[in-house]
Parts: sequence; structure tokens; C-alpha cells
Amino acid sequence: METREVLVDTSSILFGFANKRNVFESLGDSMPGYMPVISKGVVRELEKFSNSRTNRRPGAAAALAYIVNNSKASLGASMVRQDSLPRKMQPHRKRLGDSTPLKSDIHIDYSTEYVDKWIEKRSERTGGAVCTNDIALKRRLRNAGVVVVSIARSGRIR
Repeated sequence: METREVLVDTSSILFGFANKRNVFESLGDSMPGYMPVISKGVVRELEKFSNSRTNRRPGAAAALAYIVNNSKASLGASMVRQDSLPRKMQPHRKRLGDSTPLKSDIHIDYSTEYVDKWIEKRSERTGGAVCTNDIALKRRLRNAGVVVVSIARSGRIR
């Protein structure tokens, strides 16, 4: 089975985690065969929100912790400051012999491009799907013929 990409935008990650729904697990359940991909810009945006004093902070911190624990790439200190996460959300070290496969390994693209532009270019180039709750981005992608999904409050992918 060929693995295809689903590019995940910050808006869907924040919306899902703010509603106590894990967008990555929902994608794994409803889109088998698709690998979630985020950019370095998405991680930076989540880090910014997790350090802010807005209502997005808890969701951003939870999402960031999940990404740090479940990404295929190693996120170095330059990528995510571990001390920026609440203590209970800091990444844990896997014990030797713990080979339980993760439900959704997250691939991180180290592109430094603006997130929306990266999503538009990469989705058109690779033919992958996009998960976003950003209305303007959805419209642009659909006009370009890209498959777009979003996460509902229930956690369902639609």
C-alpha cells in the first residue's frame, strides 16, 4: 500500500486540541494510508501560541507535546524549546525494548517557507490532501483542485 501525505495546518491542530480532540489520531482513523506531514513553520507557530497569554495556549502546548513525542524526525533544541512546555507535557524518553508502534507518526518538513505557501506548493506538487480549518486557505486549495479535509468539534474528519 502506497503511503500518501496529508499536510496538516496549524488551524486544524489548534482547533482539534482546543476541543480535546487529537487531529493526528483522527486522521489516522479516517484516512488510513496517509502520513501526516507538518512544516517547521507549524511547529514555530505552535511554540509561539504555547508561550502566549491567549486562550490558544493550552491546546498549542498539548499539540506541541504530542508532536515532540510522536514525530519521526528528532526535534532538536533549536526546533522546540523543551522548557517552553509545561512539565507534565515535556517529552518522555522511551524505555529500551518499548517497540509499540505509534498510531500516527508525524513527518516534519524543515522548510522555512511561510506555512500557507508551503501547503499550497507541496500539495499541488505531491498531490496529497490537506487538513485545515482555515476558510481562506480551503477556498484557494479547492480552486486549485486539492483534496481538503477539516476536523469537526466531534473530532470527526469531514
